[in-house]
Amino acid sequence: MDKFGNVVYDNFIVQPGSQYIRTDVKPYLNTLFFVSFDGGSDLWGCLVSSDGAVQTEAHMLSDGSSQRVDWNNLAVGNGKIFAVWEDERDQASNYADSFGSVWHIYKSTGSPDVTYNFGDEKQIIVQAVVVSSVITPGVGFLKWEEFDAEYSAPIGNIKFDILNSQGTQVLMQNINPGKDISSIGQSAIRLRSTFTRSIPKDTPLLDWWKVTWIGSDNDPPWTEFELIPAEPNGQNGWYTINVEVHFDAHDDVSPPKEIITYYKINDGPQQIYNSQNPPKISADGANNKIEYWSVDAAENEEVHNVLQSIKIDKSSPTVVISTPQWGRISPGNVKVSGTVGETVSGVDRVEIWFNGGKINEDQIQLSANKDYYEWHFTASQWQQYDLEVWSYDKAGNVGKAYVTVSCPRARLFNALNNEFLERLLHRFPLVEQLFSRLSSI
Repeated sequence: MDKFGNVVYDNFIVQPGSQYIRTDVKPYLNTLFFVSFDGGSDLWGCLVSSDGAVQTEAHMLSDGSSQRVDWNNLAVGNGKIFAVWEDERDQASNYADSFGSVWHIYKSTGSPDVTYNFGDEKQIIVQAVVVSSVITPGVGFLKWEEFDAEYSAPIGNIKFDILNSQGTQVLMQNINPGKDISSIGQSAIRLRSTFTRSIPKDTPLLDWWKVTWIGSDNDPPWTEFELIPAEPNGQNGWYTINVEVHFDAHDDVSPPKEIITYYKINDGPQQIYNSQNPPKISADGANNKIEYWSVDAAENEEVHNVLQSIKIDKSSPTVVISTPQWGRISPGNVKVSGTVGETVSGVDRVEIWFNGGKINEDQIQLSANKDYYEWHFTASQWQQYDLEVWSYDKAGNVGKAYVTVSCPRARLFNALNNEFLERLLHRFPLVEQLFSRLSSI
């Protein structure tokens, strides 16, 4: 061919030479092209359509001698060139030509001539069809459910159809993944996919395809549960917050979306489980329970399950300090006493804090059920005492109460016995401090 794409000779004779070198064909363009020679030392390429028309101006591909060219499978003789056309589907090499697979033909000057002939151009395949084998669910089949597939078609296209078992009738055409196929009445079908492309690099790819169906179901579903928190957050197996319950139903046949889960909390009304609003057990007590069961699409009912002995105590004990009362106390022995109220998990222990320090528990007297406590200390005049009583229940909740008392003036106030002066001293602390000093003389 010349550089304009015109065929000069459709075959030629390679003239005698010492060596011919061929390199791997390398696709440099995204469409077919012919290589042509201008009779000198330049090599040209022309884009050519399927009917042979030149699409663009000539593009030089290489600049070298006519005896040794490193682009395509070439040979030269009598001022003419033989060249093969390049197809973009060729994957001969992933490397540059100079690093490709090079082979040599050594021939002497007197070797016989070698003749090459062009073959016929082949047509590209732009459409293909794949049909599955017959899909037969078998005994127990009730109805078809859904078609699904995973594929990629960047430029090309895949069309999906469902055929009868003989492959002669289209039952549902041009469907997409996720299509509901329950309206198909036949119990045996085939799948068909039609692949379409314009050029090889646009070939679509199908990873997998499938259909699902529903069959007869005589077995009940089963339900798993999860508590949140998973373990009691309090002490001694008690929760101190609401307990949230999540259910997860399973079945051998029915899909999860067709299984209904029911529950009752503490023998209350029957309710339908909603994962967006899961049930919460909130009542205080040691015997909370939740009953639950599931029903599948075939109306098989699971044996009822009961999750019981869920212990919840969200209330803190109530603490009352009966003695001493807020205000003044007399010097000498002072009784600290009071009551503790706890009706859920029960009282675990009582602590008394005296002026910021914790009293040893063996010094505190408690009743048998720990609802009454008592402790004594000696008060000194002109002293203030801060008392706190803490009560812990068995779940770890704590209730607190506190009082502050002071021991008043002793000798001087008793001598004065004047109510007006007593009020005066209480209102003006500096005067009270003065009398305190006088009293200690």
